[in-house]
Amino acid sequence: MPPASPSLMTWLRRGLIPLLLFGALLLPGLVARSSPDPRPAWLPRVESQRVELLGRVGGLVSAGIPLGDDTALMAEGSSLVHIRLADGEARVLSQADLDHGIILDMTRDESFIYALTEEGVAVLRAVADGLPQELSFVPGSGQAIDAAGGLVVIAAREAGLRVLQIGPDGQVESAAVLSVPGSAVDVALAPGGRMAYVAAGGNGAHLVDLSDPASPLLRGTLPQLTPADAIGTAGSLLVVGSGERALIADPVGGSNAVLGVYSPLRAGRRIVANGDYLYVADAVDGLKVLRLVSTEHPVQVYGETGRPVLDLLLDGDTLYLAGPDGLRVLDVSDDARPREMVHMRLPGEPQGLALGFDRLYVALGSAGAAEIDIFNPAAPSLLRTYEVEGVAHDVLFLERAAFNERVLYVAAGEAGLVAIDLNPLGGGTVREPFALPGPALDIARRGNALFVAGGETGLIAVDISFPGVMSLAGVLAPSDGRSVDSVMITGKRAYLGEGDRMAVVDVSFADSMGRLTLVPVPATHVASRGVYLYVLHGDRITVFDARATSEPVFMRAYYGLGRVSRIATDGTRAYLAGAGDGPVLVALDLSLPDRPAELDSLPALGAAHRPWPDADGVWLARGYEGLSRYRLSASGLLEVQGQYSISGEVGQITAGADWLLAGGRGGWALLGLNGERLPEVLALAPDPLPVRGVATNGEMIGVAAGESGVALYNLGGGQTGQPVLITQREARGSATGIALDERFVYVADADGLSIYDNRYLQPVTRVALPAPPTDIVRKDHLAYFPLEDGQLAVVDLADPTGGLRVHSILQTRRPTDLFYGPDGETIYALEDDRLMRLRVDPVDDLMSFGFSNLRAYTSRGAFGDGWLWTLQPGSALHVYDASPLPDEQPVHRQSITTRALEFAMRQNITYLALGEDGLALLDVTVPEAEIVFYEQPVRSVYLDGNILFAAGESLTAWDVSDRVRPTLLAEMPLAAPGRHVDPAPAGLLVSLANGFVLVNWENGRFTQVGQLSAAGEVDRGVQMGDRAFLAMHQGGLLVVDLTDPANPVRLYSYTSAAGQFVNDLLPLDEGTLLVSWEGGIEALDVSQIEPTPRLVNTLPVGDSPVLGLTLAPDGARAAAALGEGGVVLLSLADAVQPEVIGFVDTPGDALQAALDGNDLYVADGICGLRVVDVSNPASPQERGYWRSSYASDVVLSGGGHVYLAEANQLLTLRYDPNAPPVLPPIPQFPEPFDGRDGAPLELNLSWGPPPHECDTLTYKVYFGVTSDPPFLGVVQGEPTLRVADLDPMRTYRWRVEVTDRQGDTIQGPVWRFTTVAADYPDSFPPAPPALVERVRQNPMVPFLLGAGALLAVGLGVFVWRRRRGAPPPDRSDWTYTDEE
Repeated sequence: MPPASPSLMTWLRRGLIPLLLFGALLLPGLVARSSPDPRPAWLPRVESQRVELLGRVGGLVSAGIPLGDDTALMAEGSSLVHIRLADGEARVLSQADLDHGIILDMTRDESFIYALTEEGVAVLRAVADGLPQELSFVPGSGQAIDAAGGLVVIAAREAGLRVLQIGPDGQVESAAVLSVPGSAVDVALAPGGRMAYVAAGGNGAHLVDLSDPASPLLRGTLPQLTPADAIGTAGSLLVVGSGERALIADPVGGSNAVLGVYSPLRAGRRIVANGDYLYVADAVDGLKVLRLVSTEHPVQVYGETGRPVLDLLLDGDTLYLAGPDGLRVLDVSDDARPREMVHMRLPGEPQGLALGFDRLYVALGSAGAAEIDIFNPAAPSLLRTYEVEGVAHDVLFLERAAFNERVLYVAAGEAGLVAIDLNPLGGGTVREPFALPGPALDIARRGNALFVAGGETGLIAVDISFPGVMSLAGVLAPSDGRSVDSVMITGKRAYLGEGDRMAVVDVSFADSMGRLTLVPVPATHVASRGVYLYVLHGDRITVFDARATSEPVFMRAYYGLGRVSRIATDGTRAYLAGAGDGPVLVALDLSLPDRPAELDSLPALGAAHRPWPDADGVWLARGYEGLSRYRLSASGLLEVQGQYSISGEVGQITAGADWLLAGGRGGWALLGLNGERLPEVLALAPDPLPVRGVATNGEMIGVAAGESGVALYNLGGGQTGQPVLITQREARGSATGIALDERFVYVADADGLSIYDNRYLQPVTRVALPAPPTDIVRKDHLAYFPLEDGQLAVVDLADPTGGLRVHSILQTRRPTDLFYGPDGETIYALEDDRLMRLRVDPVDDLMSFGFSNLRAYTSRGAFGDGWLWTLQPGSALHVYDASPLPDEQPVHRQSITTRALEFAMRQNITYLALGEDGLALLDVTVPEAEIVFYEQPVRSVYLDGNILFAAGESLTAWDVSDRVRPTLLAEMPLAAPGRHVDPAPAGLLVSLANGFVLVNWENGRFTQVGQLSAAGEVDRGVQMGDRAFLAMHQGGLLVVDLTDPANPVRLYSYTSAAGQFVNDLLPLDEGTLLVSWEGGIEALDVSQIEPTPRLVNTLPVGDSPVLGLTLAPDGARAAAALGEGGVVLLSLADAVQPEVIGFVDTPGDALQAALDGNDLYVADGICGLRVVDVSNPASPQERGYWRSSYASDVVLSGGGHVYLAEANQLLTLRYDPNAPPVLPPIPQFPEPFDGRDGAPLELNLSWGPPPHECDTLTYKVYFGVTSDPPFLGVVQGEPTLRVADLDPMRTYRWRVEVTDRQGDTIQGPVWRFTTVAADYPDSFPPAPPALVERVRQNPMVPFLLGAGALLAVGLGVFVWRRRRGAPPPDRSDWTYTDEE
């Protein structure tokens, strides 16, 4: 008998199945590569060359867990930070890198702290200093984490729910993964930890049983909680963030799971203010009621869901609502719990309401208007409807008893205005529409005029002075092509909703409406409450103080809740963290689960992460905006206790010897450099001002804040030792760069260089530049400005105050007027209710001696004819006997009530400037007889002998030879209202509301000599030689060059240590000027005239904007970053004439650079940090790099550290030129593949891997028939090279040598292929299938696929045999034949 051969099943059992099992063990590894990644997709990958990471500060703040004693453990970037936040102070106590990547979330239970990172979960034990000790680490990331009693659950998005059980020693005892429908985005554990609730977005909320943590079970899903974006527990209830709402649910409630809904403001249409409440018609969800806990602070106490309202009208305790479902009448005697009394269906689209006696009138859209009897509001009845042409948007009821008139006006869209005659009551005659130049969308009334929102036409005024007659009074067009959609009138002001802004209009006269201002806040409708405005738009209410009615002052903004990112609860309170499209935090009261009410809502928008309640309130992780701590007051309001943020997206860095300033969108931070890996946080910005440039002089920090202007902070000026904002002002366009010294602030703005004083940010002078600058860099007395047009500008800063010097300053209480005494030599000053005598010799030691008390506060004074005259403008004129001076007190003789602003006296006659009431004279012996002899406005008077000059709307000259009968000699109109008249060498210097004018007075005639327009009002001025010194109303002493009196030139502005507002000016001699400031009197030396800052050179350096400029430490060279244009190297051997000496081509966008000897460091955008050797500027060579995400700025320190602003954090790096290189990737994946036969005679050589866009490679290709093929050519870019004219049946060998940007080289192996016997008809054979290519590059793939197929066959046979149920065959009966 022939030898037995093994059966198929035996072979499978004994040979292949173990192999298949081995393959099955490997297969999950292959599958895992394509399984969903639970980590956030934005996490960057780090690559570097000769650059080492030492530490990082800043980054994403994902959690802050309170530890007690006002401290918390904060997750910032990849670091754990022990921080104290209390009493407005933020102090970092200790910090350490966790070394597991970015921390995405953090939680704790009774025993441990758990940090969810991009690499996995770290189990930590708290220790005494606040920084916990790591006990274990479990790979596998996720999006959210929660823990209780050693049980840890992780929402891992598409990967489902991960469950870990942690033992007492902090080690993992069991781990499980449960797949759930949808994506697990948040998770919360029930009290006791045996049930997990998973938020799964559009798949609702899942209930997972954790009774056996090693085998979690999905028990059910609550589809009513859809979408479920965030989830938290409040006792036995759930709080779920669902879109823009918060749902309170009972997880075991079945179909009635939802108990209550918090539905915030979403689409506000109309708003009404009454008492302490605001009522809002929401076009999506219905009525919202907000309580004003203070004038500017609303909180929502009631909100409907899914019952849209388009208009509302409040009548006592009755509220009428009009919407798509008709008319609803509510009892609002309890504002927080409105009660619906009745619901009435109406035709059309109810959208506008008006009240008239016992009638309610409703605009019904295309259905006209309705009249409803509301004698009993709880039982209204529809009396009639009125058909009107057009679409009825709004209605207005008017009764004028004097005319026996009752009319309903209907804003009927394109049809115009329709009047319905309601007299006698119930008559209802519809008149013909009154056509308007635009559509009638909204309507309001003031006096005998209607004001109609006319869309793109603007505001339309209609005169209704005569009953039954309408006439067009005027039209005020909107600017910039906007549309006026709503109008609200209070007093003489109309507030217009123009979409993205609000217009304030003076409607005192319908035929001459005037726009007062445009407020850049979105406006759909406006309500008023006293002097306050509530501007509604969408989900936003902005509160303004309108006391200065032409310029409303912003107070606060309220926003309705957007999407929710995380939820935390504390007893009956829930804290909802915003996901980015609403307020960062909303606190809810859950005392009544079916009626969740808002406790408070923060006005700041943005994305927040985990909130964490403590005994006093809540800590909120605000992502890149840092960590904030809030106290919940007794009334439920959130009060800031402390805030921490390195900068909120670090984008700018400035370095000193031992400090760094890091700035970004969220503010700035001052960091100390102590030689350690991590800089120490010394001070943080007290407000989130965006930073485009930041600088310090050691005492102050200046910020160029883009469109937000310029801000100045005092370091350590507050009670807590933290920085305090000194002042902030607008810049001329966007402020992009800043520098400080001991006297001035230099700002690069849209118009060039602006120089300010460093006390009050008062403008000093300006230098125009050829194009907007992007930064400013100082070197000694020069400043360099990179410009947007690719040039470099050089400015000589010289002396911004042109040689002005201070002799001395006398600090006093509040001086005003300065004037000479009766002897013509002694100088006196008024100081509130005192007369002060000054000693001005020597001028370098200005002193006061002798004070006299006056009867009343006063600000104007003069001596004359033995009398002292003082005036408090608009109040009283006082006369004193001055003969006792200087040794004794002047004696008060008379007080005269007057409206005068200024005076000039001659003996017993005083000439008074009465402002709008004109010019008058007063005989002080008959004080009741004030005689107005000129009725045009006059603000100032000056008496020169027998000539009286008066300035108002015009300049007039009067002959007062006859003191009581002035005669007008001449009059000259002024370009702007005159504010003051002073003598000048050529005649007069007249201060105007917009500058000044020099006027010559000769032969009884006025002749204008020269005029200068200024940026503001000039209060008074004085001419000294070729200079004019002007007291500016908004602050500062403006100095003007009068070398050519016909063409005055603005030189600079000056402010003093004694103040910024000039009260008076008094020349002492030709070179000394006495100035009265609000805080003292200053003697200035004005004799020296020195050059002021000026542009001295411009140099083209590139074709693209110069984004940044840096100087080498020795000042000999500079580097200009030109974005995609690379870096230009400059020699500063001649500082005024920089010379281009080299160019560096970087792979990304060069945003900023730093120089250190022969090393150039470039912040290269997405290509990270590039380090370039520029020892030979004509041939620079890149030597290293660091790349992970986005580098925007770089600076160096003396300790050899490199500080890089990279994607919201500050990195500490070190470059080591001697570090071993990271060689470029070895060539692989050749095509034709190694050993191929039958290759065509013309083909492309290609290889891999492809280069990174930031790290291009150079390839040298060697090709031939010898074993060591000769050099063929160089390839840059795509790794491919075409070869042709190959010989048939010839074996070719080839290899590739790769060189990276740093000059490091690696050689690849030698590959070979053999050509075909004859030429192919086509040059290229078909490309191999993708699967073939994958198999060729991954040898494990065919093995695993084959193993899987054989395993399937084996299992199939096994199942087949089991189903047949046949007993195994008896081998002894088997026979063998030769048959197949």
